[in-house]
Amino acid sequence: MWWRSASFILDRQQQQHQNNGVAPNPESLLLSSPPPSMADSALNPTSNVSAYYQTRSSQHAVVTSDWLAQAQAAVSRHADDGGSLGSDVRAAPIDGGGEGSGKAFSVIDEFNSWRKQPDLAEAVAAIRALAAVIRTSEATTMMELEIELKKASDSLKSWDATSISLTAGCDLFLRYVTRTSALEYEDFNSAKSRLIERAEKFGEISCKARRIIAMLSQDFIFDGCTILVHGFSRVVLEVLKTAAENKKLFRVLCTEGRPDRTGLRFSNELAKLDVPVKLLIDSAVAYTMDEVDMVFVGADGVVESGGIINMMGTFQIALVAHSMNKPVYVAAESYKFARHYPLDQKDMAPALRSIDFGVPIPSKVEVETSARDYTPPQYLSLLFTDLGVLTPSVISDELIQLYLVDLKTFIVRVQHEAKPSIFTSHKHWYESSLSSVLSPSTPTQLIHVYDTVFHGFSAKLSPTEALKLHTLPHVIAVIPEQVRHLQTTRSPLFLGLKTTDKAGLLKESDFGSDLVIGVIDTGYAKGVAAGMAPKARLAAYKVCWNAGCYDSDILAAFDSAVGDGVDVISLSVGGAVVPYYLDAIAIGAFAAADKGIFVSASAGNGGPGGLTVTNVAPWVATIGAGTIDRDFPADVKLGNGKVVPGVGLYNGPGLSPGQMYPLVYAGSGGGDGYSSSLCLEGSLDPDFVRGKIVLCDRGINSRAAKGDVVKKAGGVGMIIANGVFDGEGLVVDCHVLPATAVGASNADEIRQYIDSASKSNSLATATIVFKGTRLGVRPAPVVASFSARGPNPETPEILKPDVIAPGLNILAAWPDKAMDPGLVYDITPMDYVDFLCNSNYTIINIQVITRRNADCSGEKRAGHIGNLNYPSFSAVFQQYGKHKMSTHFLRQVTNVGGPNSVYKVTIRPPSGTLVSVEPPQLVFRRVGQKLNFLVRVEAMAVKLAPGSSSMKSGTIVWSDGKHNVTSPIVVTMQQPL
Repeated sequence: MWWRSASFILDRQQQQHQNNGVAPNPESLLLSSPPPSMADSALNPTSNVSAYYQTRSSQHAVVTSDWLAQAQAAVSRHADDGGSLGSDVRAAPIDGGGEGSGKAFSVIDEFNSWRKQPDLAEAVAAIRALAAVIRTSEATTMMELEIELKKASDSLKSWDATSISLTAGCDLFLRYVTRTSALEYEDFNSAKSRLIERAEKFGEISCKARRIIAMLSQDFIFDGCTILVHGFSRVVLEVLKTAAENKKLFRVLCTEGRPDRTGLRFSNELAKLDVPVKLLIDSAVAYTMDEVDMVFVGADGVVESGGIINMMGTFQIALVAHSMNKPVYVAAESYKFARHYPLDQKDMAPALRSIDFGVPIPSKVEVETSARDYTPPQYLSLLFTDLGVLTPSVISDELIQLYLVDLKTFIVRVQHEAKPSIFTSHKHWYESSLSSVLSPSTPTQLIHVYDTVFHGFSAKLSPTEALKLHTLPHVIAVIPEQVRHLQTTRSPLFLGLKTTDKAGLLKESDFGSDLVIGVIDTGYAKGVAAGMAPKARLAAYKVCWNAGCYDSDILAAFDSAVGDGVDVISLSVGGAVVPYYLDAIAIGAFAAADKGIFVSASAGNGGPGGLTVTNVAPWVATIGAGTIDRDFPADVKLGNGKVVPGVGLYNGPGLSPGQMYPLVYAGSGGGDGYSSSLCLEGSLDPDFVRGKIVLCDRGINSRAAKGDVVKKAGGVGMIIANGVFDGEGLVVDCHVLPATAVGASNADEIRQYIDSASKSNSLATATIVFKGTRLGVRPAPVVASFSARGPNPETPEILKPDVIAPGLNILAAWPDKAMDPGLVYDITPMDYVDFLCNSNYTIINIQVITRRNADCSGEKRAGHIGNLNYPSFSAVFQQYGKHKMSTHFLRQVTNVGGPNSVYKVTIRPPSGTLVSVEPPQLVFRRVGQKLNFLVRVEAMAVKLAPGSSSMKSGTIVWSDGKHNVTSPIVVTMQQPL
């Protein structure tokens, strides 16, 4: 049987027009809209006619109303003739189950509803459908919603696995909409609203892409040029339409674009615009190429190599153009950027199209049914995208930005006074600056605007965008955000601060009356605790969320706290040590100190190793954690009679008094010994631990979580064993079962007991004896094992931490003697500027921190970095083969004790050093008087291995008989590598 082809129908129509002497109307060659049977049908993804090409035919309305039926019938006929194509060509109808229809929501139905719009790309229809998934979702958690979105995305992609733009659009939607750190710290309803907002924004961006590309391409279309196009492309049509609107004079050669001949529609659209257009048969490309000035094609997908996948014939057009030195331009939206890397024409998912030649094809004749080809990047000149005009070589970088490089938050410091008067506010100016460097597809969204402690804003940027922003003349610095972490009762009594005292620090300060303390961490916490200043008022600023504490939020908290007029800022957050001009805490704290606000911050929990201290800026009081005179003993009694000391808290039913329980080491229970030794989730064999006390190694998961793992596996108790690097320091935890923690040496003793019992074929046993709360523990205070240690990683000449305070499971405070110190070491903001100058910071670096235009020409007056008027002394000597080394420190103290006070110095030098102080006594005539003194330190070289160091400590004490003003002095000897 002979089947009519689309070309046959067109030829017959043209012939009839010619026979009748009537010129054919281009409109009559095309259908004005899809027939109802086509527009209302859900195209069948399992048909061997690719759903992508079914979509094209329905939207382009090519030639005849029964084209799709003919094509599917041809597929069936081919299968009946023994071909390999399937025969299921039926299309399921859409039942209207879209958003707002009252029926159950279906993402495919929603997608098909959007897809009916002729000017809407398939990827954009998918993006709109996924946005509807969020709006209609009944999920109650972010996890549920993300799973629902992923399933919907997978459904859309599997609807037509051959559509590159559909897959890319879905992937980019999930990346853009759901991958934002903001979702980690909002309640679900707020997070869902944010998702909907971002989804709508992404849809708007995608819809605008075509117009952006059209504008970018106009400089390349010149008057009098001839442009060759291939088939129908919405974005290429927008390019040419914009050129026509701009009154540019050009003509177009348009290929018919077989087999579906979409070029007919394209030429018809151009004719409506009065653009001179000539329709070519596909095989006439080489014949007419000498007339062509440029080739403009669209793309089904832009791949990682920089090449494109497009309708069949694109590759041969590019080959011919390349051989004749004609530029080939590609217009493609960024949602068509796909993570594919075809090696050749066959290395891509096939998009099959039935080919009707107008005559029956014998079954022994093979027909090529692939409807698209791959054009390698070497045959392409430029790609016009909504990300900009790109060369093929940079496409891979753009794909990395789109798919792999998550946007990061940057804090941007600007020159505040440089705002042009045209902008009504700094926020308006910042938004304009930001939009000038962002790709058109990226929304301009400020996270915070800072105007008190810092002048600037924060925003999410790619690294490339951050570099571009830094080049703007009014941008002083672009600072990458750090994610930090929290580092966080009897304290008043231990410190001698009794609420019943009629004198002392609490009484003298009226228990903190009229004091506003700004607390920067997780915000206001539930619960009851005895405060150090019960009459003080708290202002809480939330900067910590599930995933950590963000610099942009921390700086905003400082900005708000200073603006709110707080007197003290307390910060229990820490992270990596970076130069002060990159440290949001250091920057915010400087502005606070400049306003007379006292800033204290935790030293960190990285101990007991050295160089672990954080928050090391000299204008911040860095507080280490110390123990108090309270303990919670929970000893381990072993079956051999030995008692091993430990600590722990448990408020549930205890172990039976006098009963000994089997004792096992978790790591010897078979399976993955490493995971089980740490009592990680799911690592313990219930048959091995049931009814026993389990020894678990410290590390990886939290100490409390280990107890939960043991309890789930059937254990009756737990011993947490410190490792070598944990040392003997212990932290008390509340547990879900009887549990205690022991130091490293005691843990070894317990392991040896278990091992010895195993070798003698006897049963190791133990019990845990809780002894309640013990007071009056000595020595106290001592530095807690977990508390971070110096030396200062950024400025070794500044001793950090400054002080230790009760920090083991409690909050910190000052002892009564702070009310009458006798002498103080005053520091002004300009002293810190001199310090930064001597730290070899640039003028810009200093401006970022201090908001001042610093002049470092006078830095010689301050001498060296160690001459900051700090109440401690740190001498660092690099040996470099020297036998004898020396340095000096200048200090100034202010008398805040009584008038006519005489202070004499007592020196306890670090071992192996010689320390002298001039003058040896300070005579004050009045309160507020300032006097200077000089400290000289001499040290002899010591034998050290390359790269190693040694530290020795001592003290300098000024005393008037009533006050003892003690300053530590530390000497560090370093042997360079």
